[in-house]
Amino acid sequence: MLLLPLFSFAQRYNFTQYTIEDGLYSSEVVDMVQDHYRYIWIATPTEGVIKFDGVEFKQYREADGLVSNYIQCIYRDKGGNIWMGTKKGITMYNGYDFHNFTKNLKDPSKGLPDDEIQCIEEYNKSVYVGTKKGGLAMFKGDGFSSRFAQNSRLSRNIKCLFSDSKGRLWIGGDNGLAFLKNEKIKIYSKELPVLENDTKDVIEYVKQTNKKKKKKLNFWKLIENDWK
Repeated sequence: MLLLPLFSFAQRYNFTQYTIEDGLYSSEVVDMVQDHYRYIWIATPTEGVIKFDGVEFKQYREADGLVSNYIQCIYRDKGGNIWMGTKKGITMYNGYDFHNFTKNLKDPSKGLPDDEIQCIEEYNKSVYVGTKKGGLAMFKGDGFSSRFAQNSRLSRNIKCLFSDSKGRLWIGGDNGLAFLKNEKIKIYSKELPVLENDTKDVIEYVKQTNKKKKKKLNFWKLIENDWK
């Protein structure tokens, strides 16, 4: 089921509901993104990806070029490419064609370290993906390569990625929290009183102070000086 809100000046919210009866193809939605043409791309866990133009739904599946119908996350990079993370690899749509990337069994250094993709984020003009069992991977030019595989403290099960306003890529998983900056990794685990080892998401918010906007990472003020 898909719900799209319509906003009014009186802070009243009206929702339009879309279901299979409206052509949605799937009753379960796991992620969404909007492309440069303002189409909504809807990720489903079993029925591939669905493009919505505001009137009609169009479905894309393995038969149309996807690496898998089991979509777990979807992302649009600054170049307008749509990335679809699945349980069997990742699909990139450049506006014309679908391109698939999977684990390279013959040469692991030249492919994804694991086919199950859990999160996607752009950082320093490159697309990074978090995998369930293979850690962090980065897209360079025409394919993926593993990043920081030799760092045993960095989680192999990466659940979230976030690029903040200070030029850091935050990496959360079942082995704590880390960030990447200037090709160096800083790792935190249970040394933070507010953290457990299992990190599922990271966000940034804007705090209004004396008419100046200050961006902070939710509870990061506790150790702000250490993370500059």
